[in-house]
Amino acid sequence: MPDAGIALDSGVATYQNITDPEQLAVIDQWSRRMIWFGIAAYLVGFGLWFFAPSGLIARIVMLVTALCVYFILLLLVMTPRKLRRLAKEMGWRRGVRPVLPYPLSVRVQVATSVIGFAPMVVVMGLQLPGMFGFTIVLAMPVFLIGVTLVKSSRLREPGPPSCPKCAYPVDPPEFPAMCSECAAPMPTLDAATLMPRVYRPWFLWSGVGLIVASVALFYGVMFKPPALVGVLPRPARLALAARDHKTFETFDLTKLSPAERDRLTGRILSVRDSDEIAYLHPQLTWIGGRLLADELDADQVERFIVGTAELGVLTRSRDDGRTEILIHAETPEQSWRTVQTTYFFGGFEFDPVPEGYSILGAIARSESGLDWRSLGYTFDERDRHEVKYPALATANDAPILTPIIREPTRVRARVVFVAVPAKTSPAPTIAWHDDGTWTVTPQPLAAFELTAERMIEPEP
Repeated sequence: MPDAGIALDSGVATYQNITDPEQLAVIDQWSRRMIWFGIAAYLVGFGLWFFAPSGLIARIVMLVTALCVYFILLLLVMTPRKLRRLAKEMGWRRGVRPVLPYPLSVRVQVATSVIGFAPMVVVMGLQLPGMFGFTIVLAMPVFLIGVTLVKSSRLREPGPPSCPKCAYPVDPPEFPAMCSECAAPMPTLDAATLMPRVYRPWFLWSGVGLIVASVALFYGVMFKPPALVGVLPRPARLALAARDHKTFETFDLTKLSPAERDRLTGRILSVRDSDEIAYLHPQLTWIGGRLLADELDADQVERFIVGTAELGVLTRSRDDGRTEILIHAETPEQSWRTVQTTYFFGGFEFDPVPEGYSILGAIARSESGLDWRSLGYTFDERDRHEVKYPALATANDAPILTPIIREPTRVRARVVFVAVPAKTSPAPTIAWHDDGTWTVTPQPLAAFELTAERMIEPEP
């Protein structure tokens, strides 16, 4: 037989009435604090989506820190002293479930759900930047609250005082008492209170509606059916088209105003230059077509061709006392169907000139374009590439110089980015002049020079 005030549900779950006003006040305070805490944690997790660092290690460190702070605050908010004492007295840790009056019963369910999805939002915000993570962050709370409402549609709640054995209505003035029908003992009011499941259909249908809405939100944002995209306001469609090629392809681009074209161009390049993972080939092809039609201003052309690329000079010491020097630049994604970008290396300049250096690979200045992939290699990446594909190591790879550095030496490098129409034949070449200038043949659409300097200290 169960203890007084406790009823068994077919041997599966154990329930206990909570009717004491002080106990209900403790649970009510806890549920309200948890809901507000969960909302605050969700907003913070949602905000982290916008401020997540680009590096994987930095993102993981920020995630671990955020989760540690979350769980420390959760322990402080979730387990106040009065609630711990009440849980110990009622034996909740042994699987006893409290039966609470409405609407407190629903509020506790919502608070429990909030505790679950808040840290998941933090994880999604930091580890899944981009539209997928953004969609999960939006759809997850709607889905979980919908599930909570479905569960809350048939909650056990305290019913009228009745005999726990024969369900005969009881209305004694005080407890303990005895059933007048079957003589069963009723030591407390909780023991004499039935715990029926109360059915609330509007909770059920509201929960189903939220679940359907969350699935529709996820489907709509991730797959963007044309019928759904077509009903969005024009500014929203423009903002979405910058990062989603399906939405972009629904536009009649000829009907965009000049201001809308410039705004869309800027947004596309912002997405490309960020760490967001997005398929942008149709959008970049369109921008390339605008460049061919001479519709871009000077700033837009430079941003399209150069992007956020920065030229760097990498160094590595060798066992024979020489120093290897390599140029490095992350080239932006381009649209090879409309515009082709070629990269020309302008050589190294030393001050003072080191003694006895040789060049491995290409000659100091290149007259033909460099392989765009080799510009992005570090030393380790280049070593792995040359071991794996020795036949592909050509004069079009970025050169490695190996001088002997005996005193502090300043090295300067430059690379020219040249944009020409796609499939230009013959391929563009560059002529370097003694005065430091250069000429590209045939006439390019645009050309930009990037330079980098570095002070190299001799090895001790």
